[in-house]
Amino acid sequence: MFLMKGPLPLGPLWEKFFEGYQGKYTIYVHSSPSYNAHYQEGSVFYDRRIPSKPVEWGQVSMIDAERRLLANTLLDPANERTLASEVVADANYNHLFHDHCVRHESPVCYIDEHYIPTFENILHLGTNANRTVTWVHWSRDSPHPEMFHKGDVNSDLIRKIKCGERCSYNGETTTLCYLFGRKFEADTLGPLMGLRSTLFCPNC
Repeated sequence: MFLMKGPLPLGPLWEKFFEGYQGKYTIYVHSSPSYNAHYQEGSVFYDRRIPSKPVEWGQVSMIDAERRLLANTLLDPANERTLASEVVADANYNHLFHDHCVRHESPVCYIDEHYIPTFENILHLGTNANRTVTWVHWSRDSPHPEMFHKGDVNSDLIRKIKCGERCSYNGETTTLCYLFGRKFEADTLGPLMGLRSTLFCPNC
């Protein structure tokens, strides 16, 4: 599920990521109503846009967009998920988050980042691995992780993301802990494409 304000800066990298796995994934794109991307037939993003209302980052409209995207996954029987069904049907926790994060403007509540993880943790704690697959670098005292630029991207950074930690998966210890990394600026596309053989190699 891609939530986009406009063009997807790292789009070509995502195209390479999904290459060769047709039929094993489903992509939905929620973009600003003012932006209508035109992807060529054959692109993984072709005809995947879901027209919708405007979304503001950090606001309750982001949750509405995520719920609409999840609702679309339920239209495809091959991709139906219990959690998606319950998130779409939820009226209790969604209301509580709206009340405390939006109405009371809590400075420590980011509704677009906290709602679904909290919902899943309360109702489905024992049915998931309780871990992230996205690597981020919290190097500063900020609610936002470090943003990487062109000069930061090299093979050492990729190895750090892919193999720099140990974690548990299905009861076993592994060094393959993350599938994705963030945040990467648009100017990192060139260096990342140059390292894609290292990026997409499953081994450390």
